[in-house]
Formats: sequence, structure tokens, C-alpha cells
Amino acid sequence: MSAQSSFYWPMRLVTEPERSALFAIYAWCRHLDDIVDGPLPPDAKAAALSMWRDYFTGEQGTVMDPDSTLVATTLGAAIAAQKLKAGLFLRLLDGLEMDLAGEMRGPSLAELEAYAHAVASAPGELCLNVLGWRGDDASQFAAVLGEAVQYTNILRDVAEDAEQDRLYVPREALDAAHIDAEDPAIVLADHRFADAWLALALMAEAKFAQAETLLPGKDIRTRIKPALAMMNIYRALWRKLRKGGWQPHAGKVTLPRWQSFLIAVRTIWLT
Repeated sequence: MSAQSSFYWPMRLVTEPERSALFAIYAWCRHLDDIVDGPLPPDAKAAALSMWRDYFTGEQGTVMDPDSTLVATTLGAAIAAQKLKAGLFLRLLDGLEMDLAGEMRGPSLAELEAYAHAVASAPGELCLNVLGWRGDDASQFAAVLGEAVQYTNILRDVAEDAEQDRLYVPREALDAAHIDAEDPAIVLADHRFADAWLALALMAEAKFAQAETLLPGKDIRTRIKPALAMMNIYRALWRKLRKGGWQPHAGKVTLPRWQSFLIAVRTIWLT
């Protein structure tokens, strides 16, 4: 994993054996992203996701390519050691299948929430489970923070996503900006898109604030310091995006590595 990733320092600062489990989950998520966003034809991508679905549902005789086998080896060890639920992995696959089905072109807000719960909240809950927080409260926190994180990703990656013919900004925000189109290229070229982008930014802000109200007590909070570090890194990224606003030709906004490192260290030290 690159140190540029928002997840690198929060996970790197975890002790073993939890660190290896977190990196295994991250590697699996990246592996699936590479499949869905890669050059394979749609049928091959769907088959790859189906293969992983078979893996988690216990289908006998699942055949994997060498790269998937390597990922499965480390992930399987993490699942066994941490007693992780297959349902959370399957939920992430649900979200990626939404991408392959071409459903993410101005989805409804309800569809976007379901997508965020699949691709962000489910992995987040897995990480919380590894760190020792399980149950309904952990699920609720992961659901809300997952939305905040995914909306921030969308704000950052909107131009990059458009190249994949995807537009995650919800239809309600586009309608409020009086944008009828759903073709990503046309939508991003519309000067009113800045208003739709801002609407999603405000949704993300509200979700970060809600996540703060769902934080656990001190004992559990001490266990989940890496997750809180990741939340703070994403809030810093959100602030940078919000300050700059929608800029069609500005390039991808990121935090410098030193800033992510300092946020992670400060969170773990002060929590």
C-alpha cells in the first residue's frame, strides 16, 4: 500500500496481529477495485465477483487465478483469526455489482446510501470488528461514517469516475441544480454542477457530524484509535475539498503524506 493512501498510517500504527488483518482486508478491497476498474471485459469482471461470492458462501470447488489465490490466503487467515462475518464481505460485493450494472449514473439518494453502506460501511465495520468493537452500535457508527467517507471520495474523484462513465452525485442534488442530463461528461460540463457538488459536500459534512455523536465510550474508543485517525484524515480531506469547491480542471485533491501522518499520530496519542 502506498503511504499516500488515507488508510496507510492509521493501519501502519496498529500492532500485530490486528495490523495484518487490516492490511489483508485492504488488499482484498484494492484487488476488487482493480478488477472492477480494470481492462477486463464486463463478463469477465462479473465472473470474478461471482467467484468471490462463491468463496464467501462456501461453494465447493471455487477456482481462483493466482492473484486471487494469494489475496485469499492472507484474507482467509484474517477471517479465521478475527472471526469476521462473511455477510460484510458479501455486502461489499453487492456494491461493486451495482457499478458493473451501470446503476451509478445519477442514482437516487436512497441508492447512493445503499451503495455507500456496501462499499465503505461494510469494510469499515470489518475493521472495527478487528479492532475489538462489534455489535449494533459499531454497525450504526460504521454506516454513518461510511457514508461520510464515500461522499468525500465521490467529491474528490468525480472527474476520474466520469471517465469510467459513472456519476455518483445523487439525482436529488442534480435536480435541485436544474440538471436533467445523466451523461457524466455533459453533467460535469454544466456550470450548475458546482451547486450539485456543493450539495453532496454538505451531506458529507452532516454525516461526519452525526458520526461524532455515535462515538463509543472511552474504553472502546481507545481500541478503535486507528479508525478515528482515518476519520480525522478524511475530515481534513473534506475540508480541503470544501475550501476549493468544484474546480473542473484542478486535478485530484489529496492530502500530503506528512499531514496524514501527523493527523494519525495526533489522534492515536490524544485519544
